[in-house]
Parts: sequence; C-alpha cells; structure tokens
Amino acid sequence: MKKVKSYADDWDEYVWRFSEYAKNEPTNVGRTDLKYPGDEWGTPEEWTAYANTFLKPFLPDDLSGIAVEIGPGSGKYTLEVVDKVKRMICFEVSKEFMRVAKDRLSQYIAQGKVEFELLKLWNCNEILKGLKSRNLLGEVHLFFSVDSMIHVELHTLIAYFVNAAISLRLGGYIAMGVASCTNEKGFRRLLYETPWCYGGMRPSHQFYFLSKDIVHFVTQQLGFEIVLFEENRDINFVAKKVKEVSIEAFEVDWEAKLKVIERQTGELEERLTELEADRAARLEVIYKLSEKLQACEANNSARLEVIHELGQRLDASELNSAARLKTIHELGVKLDASEANSAARLEVILDLSRRLQVCEADLVARLEIIDRQRHELGAMKASRSWRLTAPLRWLHIQWHNFSGKFFKVE
Repeated sequence: MKKVKSYADDWDEYVWRFSEYAKNEPTNVGRTDLKYPGDEWGTPEEWTAYANTFLKPFLPDDLSGIAVEIGPGSGKYTLEVVDKVKRMICFEVSKEFMRVAKDRLSQYIAQGKVEFELLKLWNCNEILKGLKSRNLLGEVHLFFSVDSMIHVELHTLIAYFVNAAISLRLGGYIAMGVASCTNEKGFRRLLYETPWCYGGMRPSHQFYFLSKDIVHFVTQQLGFEIVLFEENRDINFVAKKVKEVSIEAFEVDWEAKLKVIERQTGELEERLTELEADRAARLEVIYKLSEKLQACEANNSARLEVIHELGQRLDASELNSAARLKTIHELGVKLDASEANSAARLEVILDLSRRLQVCEADLVARLEIIDRQRHELGAMKASRSWRLTAPLRWLHIQWHNFSGKFFKVE
C-alpha cells in the first residue's frame, strides 16, 4: 500500500484506487457487483447476516432507536440498519468515503434519518461534541463500527470506547469488530503484515491487534458487560452499558483548552501574515536585485565580447611578433657571423699595424743615420783636408772597385 500524507488521506487514496485494491481480496474472484469502495470486504449475504446478529437485535423494536456509526465507509452496514432506527449519526475520517456514502444514502439523508460528520482526529472528544450539539448525549441506543476498528491503534480506539460510554443511555449497546492475534487466522495475518509494516513504514490499512483479554478488561472498566462475543480471525462483540463511570481524562474542559488553542492559532496566523508580508517585501528586493544582476550580466557579456575581440587581436599581434622575433633572430645570427669576421679582420689589421710600427721605427733609424751622414758629409766638404785628399780617395775607390772585379775572394 502507498503511504500518503495522513490517516484520512490514505483512505481517500484507497477510494481512488479501490478497483485495484479490490483484486487483492480472495473473496472477490469473479465478482461483478463491486460498485462502491468497501464492497470488496465480504458479500451482501455476509453483511446482512452480521447485521442480523450484532446490530439489529440491539435496537428498539418500535423504530425509535438512535444509532451512532464510526467509519461507515461507503455505507453498506448503514443501509442494513437504517430502516430500524429513527436517526443515525455517521462519523467518518475520509472525505472521499463520506462522499460515496452520501451518494449511496442520499434518500435517507433527504428524509433526515442519516447525518454525516467528518472526524478531524485532533480532539478525542469530537464525537461527544457532535452529539452534544444535537442534544443526543446519553440518548444513543446503539454505538457501532464494523470493519473499521481493526485499522485503529489502541489510543484512538479507547477514545471511541469512552465516547460510547458517555453518549449511550443506560442499557444501550456498543457493537464493534477489532483485530486479534490470539487465534490462528489472526496470527497468520500478523505475520503477513510484518514485512511491509516493519519500522513503522506502513499505510493506514494495516491491522492493530488486540486480544479477548484486552477487550473484556477495557469494556468492564468503562461500565460495560459483554453480552455477545465471537472470535474468528477478528473479535466481534456486543457490550451493554450497565453503569455510569467517571472518566477523569474525559472530564477535562476541552472546550476551554480548545479556545486557548484557537486563540494561539489566531496569534500564529497573524504572525504568519506578518511573515508573509515581510517575505513579499524581501521577494520584491530580490526581484529588483535580480533585474540589476541581469543588467550587470548583460554589461558583463558586452565586456566579455570586447575582451574576446582584444584577445583575437592580441593573438594576431603575437603571431606578428613571432615573425618579427624570427627575423630579429636571423639578423642576430648574421650579426654574430659579421662580428666574428670583423674580429678576424681586426686581428689582421692589428698585425699589419704592428709591422708598420716596426717599419716606421726602422725607417726613422735609417733616416737618423742618413741625416747624420749628411751632416758628416757637409762637414767634410767644408774641411780643407778633405779637398786635398779627395783625389787620393777617388783613386782608392776606383782601385777597390777594380780589385773587386778581378781579385774576388770567395
């Protein structure tokens, strides 16, 4: 089963999908008479037999009876007893089941014999409150529920028992069916449900198991005496109200407490309204900031486009720069080669310069010798003895030249 929001919502969902759920009931094989949700639980003959045993015998024969039913579902047991009562008040937790039941019992609603009230499950006295508003407290002849209390946990079930004890007249009857695990069929049902109810992960359709000891003890404590008891898979019983009992927990002034809760609820609603107004103002600020952010994003987009264009230009510039760097590198290589060649030439020039300096030094020395000889020659020319000896020197030179030719010594 699918777990929905709440106990009531689970049963609403059951109504929407009852044709699917009905297939799980073994008694429904081959049936074509399933018109209303809940009809899959038993057959018309079984419903009549139950009503004839546990319901109708405990209503006045003069048709003046007042009956209260909890969890009528689609109203099949309501139909079984409606002709034997003066008035019936039906309390239901599911809006969808109540809608179906109202449609099924529309003629009795129109006659004023049947009334429906939705249980909200937030006040354990809500049934008493509904009956009090109709002046029926202490006037009810039969307080009953069939096929519903097997799905109700013990705290809620006890609340219904107490409501029955307070609303019934002395001599009135409570008739109910509850789940039991102290018999073979009930125990098998408990084992069957365990895998999908383990850990609390369950729908509202699960069984809540009691035992006959619990039923006997609780009914006795509330002033009842069991007059009919039957246990098969479930326990079905009828108990007679034989005395009034004081139930302290249910004598609390719940109306006053509810007024306090309502006042607190009103204050919370006012606070919620203020918070919603504050939230609306904040949302307005957020909306304006969002608009500004969108404008910034648009501006940012334009800037990104410009940056992208600049990036493309930079890429082109970098490509151009790479080409230029390559050219510069090539020029550098050539310059290195040229510098190496220039160094070699400078070395040659330096060597020639050194040689020239040597030549110049030798030339200077020779010039000095020539100059000195010139001075000596001038002096000799001016000298008288030179003149007197000139013929002799001439003859000496001639002889030297002559002898050099013919008397050459190796």
